Amino acid sequence: MKKIWISLLFITLITGGCSAPSSEAQPKSAESVEVSESAEATLSTQADQPSEEESQTQTFLEQEAEIPAETCLELVSAEDYAPIYQLTLRKVEGGTGNELDFETTELLVNPADSVGALTMADPVGSPSLSFSFWNLYGEEEITFAIDGLEYTFSVPKTEPEEVEINQAIRCGDEEAVIQSVSLYPKAAALHFADISDKKLFENFIFLNVKDEEYPPYDFCDEADGRTLLFVFEEEITAEEIQGISIGEEENREMTVLEIKGNQN
Repeated sequence: MKKIWISLLFITLITGGCSAPSSEAQPKSAESVEVSESAEATLSTQADQPSEEESQTQTFLEQEAEIPAETCLELVSAEDYAPIYQLTLRKVEGGTGNELDFETTELLVNPADSVGALTMADPVGSPSLSFSFWNLYGEEEITFAIDGLEYTFSVPKTEPEEVEINQAIRCGDEEAVIQSVSLYPKAAALHFADISDKKLFENFIFLNVKDEEYPPYDFCDEADGRTLLFVFEEEITAEEIQGISIGEEENREMTVLEIKGNQN
């Protein structure tokens, strides 16, 4: 009888010890609540983030979107020395994005005759095409074509300072009239008319700027005269242009030019 009573007492103790405590008896501490919310926020953030596999897939799709469907010309770099510009293009294969070598040196321009001083490194056998040009007439867009492919360059907008001069210059019996000057930060385009000897005003003419003589960078013949372009390493102002020297060195004659800026 004693053994039965002890067994019943043991079962009662076990049953009482395993019963769950009420929430009122053991409330959660503030610290435990914060940890729980933090863990929940972390799990939520992790759920919003793509997996490594999803990230790789997204990157691959972005790279695929950059590959052109058809072979084309792409701009690598553009240097602005207004009105001179230097471009570097590359030839990209459609569908793969691989660079292709250029096959010809014939560079076509549209509008035709819109550029001058075109200087190009031989691109044959290379995927890179570098060239510089003078935007003669201030075109807003110029299309270049090579190997049957085209690239349209949007020329940065440049508004040179236009200064009227209408001053005659002479060298011996030869003469011309400087009608106006288009001033850029590092260039000056002098517009001539009534030139009696174009050869003289092409090979033996210099612009005097800050006590230095500068030969023409290039020239452009027009219906009513000729434009000579002079370029400089540093920026200049209208007041720093001193004059025009014409003739061979031993008998060169200088005509003082009075060019004042901001005469628009």
